[in-house]
Amino acid sequence: MDKKVKIIDYRLRHSTLKYKTSYCDDVIKHCKNGFTFNSFAAVIGISVTTLSRWVDTYEKFAEAKEIATQFLSMEYQKDLKDNSSGAIKGNASATQFALKNIDPENFKDRIEHTIEDKRPIIIDTGFVRQVLNQEGVVEVDFEEIRKDKEEIGVEDL
Repeated sequence: MDKKVKIIDYRLRHSTLKYKTSYCDDVIKHCKNGFTFNSFAAVIGISVTTLSRWVDTYEKFAEAKEIATQFLSMEYQKDLKDNSSGAIKGNASATQFALKNIDPENFKDRIEHTIEDKRPIIIDTGFVRQVLNQEGVVEVDFEEIRKDKEEIGVEDL
């Protein structure tokens, strides 16, 4: 992403810079070029706090942020796809890391499950055998695992 961006000199910024509706389109274009939403603050010479305040105050700007972030995610997804196909050289791990931060709903390492059943869950991490019960995770030895399997009727995991 070798894109140039014009940044307003921080000494010239005005603390009472007024919100403009044109910023909605500007922030979307900014993120389409691979830059983060928060970095838009530097482009127009305001603080990230002011940018966040605008999101809370102006519904259209909040919507523009959502659209801009989706475009940014798409830009990184394209890079990841091109990188994995060999079309471009780059750091796939860095791109994955960026996606996890930009779009955590769709790109995350951890998957959360809600379990309403009271039975224990046997987890084989490959290193230590553990039983997860209502009190937390308790390390157990192989003999205890075998007994637990028999009690709950699990033949093999």
